[in-house]
Amino acid sequence: SMLNIIRDNVQSFGIKLIVGVIAVVMLTFGLSSYNNRNINTLVEIDGYEVKLENYQKEYERAQAEYRKAYKDNAEQYMNAVNLKRQILEQLINSVVLLKNAESNGIKVSDLELANQIYNSPNFQTDDRFDQKKYDQFLKNYRTNKIAYEKDLRETLLTQKYINFLNTGVAYSRKYVESEFKRYNTELDISILEIKPELFAKQVKVTDDQIQAFYITNKKNFEQKKQFEVSYIKLTLDDELANVKVRDKEINKYYERNVTNEFTINESFNSRHILISHSNGQNEAEDAKALKQAQWIYDQLQEDKSKFKTLAAAYSVDPGSKINGGALGWVVKGTFVKEFELAVDSLKKGEISKPFKTQFGYHVIELIDTKSAVTKKLEEVKEEITQKIKKGKAKRRLDNRIANLLKVNEGEVPKTLVQHAETTGKSITKTKAFDGSNEIEGLGYSYSLYEDINNKILGEVGSFQLSSDQSVIIYEINKVIDPFIKPIEEVKDQAKSMAQQAETKKFAFEKADEFADSVQTKEQFEKLVSDLKAETKDYKFKLLEDNREIGNMDFKLEIYKIPVGGVKILNRQESKLAVYVKAKNSDQKDVKESDYAALGNQLQRQKVNNILNGIINNTRKGLEIKQNDALLNALKIQL
Repeated sequence: SMLNIIRDNVQSFGIKLIVGVIAVVMLTFGLSSYNNRNINTLVEIDGYEVKLENYQKEYERAQAEYRKAYKDNAEQYMNAVNLKRQILEQLINSVVLLKNAESNGIKVSDLELANQIYNSPNFQTDDRFDQKKYDQFLKNYRTNKIAYEKDLRETLLTQKYINFLNTGVAYSRKYVESEFKRYNTELDISILEIKPELFAKQVKVTDDQIQAFYITNKKNFEQKKQFEVSYIKLTLDDELANVKVRDKEINKYYERNVTNEFTINESFNSRHILISHSNGQNEAEDAKALKQAQWIYDQLQEDKSKFKTLAAAYSVDPGSKINGGALGWVVKGTFVKEFELAVDSLKKGEISKPFKTQFGYHVIELIDTKSAVTKKLEEVKEEITQKIKKGKAKRRLDNRIANLLKVNEGEVPKTLVQHAETTGKSITKTKAFDGSNEIEGLGYSYSLYEDINNKILGEVGSFQLSSDQSVIIYEINKVIDPFIKPIEEVKDQAKSMAQQAETKKFAFEKADEFADSVQTKEQFEKLVSDLKAETKDYKFKLLEDNREIGNMDFKLEIYKIPVGGVKILNRQESKLAVYVKAKNSDQKDVKESDYAALGNQLQRQKVNNILNGIINNTRKGLEIKQNDALLNALKIQL
């Protein structure tokens, strides 16, 4: 899905921005009932569908991140942020940005799509594109080339839209210089997190409070729909023993695929600095861009070691600038014509003069080249043999399953017992499972749970396991409908959750009191002593990427606190007492790249605000059709 790719490439500036905006904008506009045509569609936005499969992948990924970060408290945090709704809102907002990109006439060419795939480290061997890795990736994620490349094209389109917005945002040198003092100031602070556990001994919940929490939060104690099934498992190994591969088949496969699979085409390794232009829309802006590109070229002629620094400061290519402009190894013909011609004109280690493409003005360095190499048949014979064998075994297995499950007119479908007798396989019976726990002999599979959930009691179905391409034939023995667990069964859990809720409430109330009573260094130190708590000390500048402290908005709030002052601040779901010990502003030895870095930071903040507005305004005018039945089943309320 789009968000899979966004998260996998979060280093990119444009994609960071998308993720940030999606996380911030969690508003709902103009929803209507949806008489769904497709049971697996959660919502439809002006022709775009958000599928259950994509939602579930993102939700499972987010769950894993929360469990890793918060351990036993993960469930509490996921409920606090309404994670299910948050993930769906993210997907909806991704579509909103995509629609805006299209309405602005932005497109992604086939060549740009190919470049992204060929350059992905996930699909490379020895820094070159590996078709086998690409095919295996598609198999592992149970998708196909058309669906994956459609999602990837949409992601690239959204990223180009971000870059398009960037070209319209600029700040004068005078304004950047005026802001530099603030952003270049080093803050020396001490932070006390007012954690609920600091007050745990002061809060005791009563039976009445536990009962009230249970009644108010019954959804937290709901048992999802469960199934008990029996199954038999058929594997590729069952068929492999009967598969034979002739030399004629191996030779034919090699001849047919020698170019795509066994030839590593001529390739080159390069890095570049990209300066955006207006594509002829503004002559003055284009002249300014060319002048900047020429200045960069002149700097590199004096000292080539500046390349990484200049790329980080000036390049508008989000994917490469963080790596000093590095584009990695690519097959010749991957990039646009102008880029390829510039590479052809260079020797190893040479730097090109600025040249223009549809993306902007480039200055490139050719680092190295590799000649084309074709592997001989003898080198890949065993590899081809195994590939053909597995392909034949897979087809035999698929045909076997199809024949087993085939029901002719007038016939009664066979039971699982009959299938077991036919295949000679033993039947495995499972305990009740609900998609969140492992299934005997199969492990965890939410996709299997969803497949079973679409069938009725006693029905026989089949499912291919993604782990080893085995196939199970299963029969549903029992369906247990969702129910709220009785308080007697979950009282300890309810007590713990009620205790946490009351303790958090108490801690926040105390923090509000501290806002009035703790405003000096002495009062801050006394509070730390009274609470028997620990503080964390930090020295940082606003421009530094210190995520442990917080986002830019939070750091700007700290900057407003005077030296020697204390203020209670909110950071996500916590309250912090922040004491500012010192502010040190050093304006000596300021480099041009320092001003450029700040200009980029200010630009990102501005574009972020623009995107927030775009999403808000666009969603007001959209009709978002929702699949009520499916959303209710998932307990998502938009």
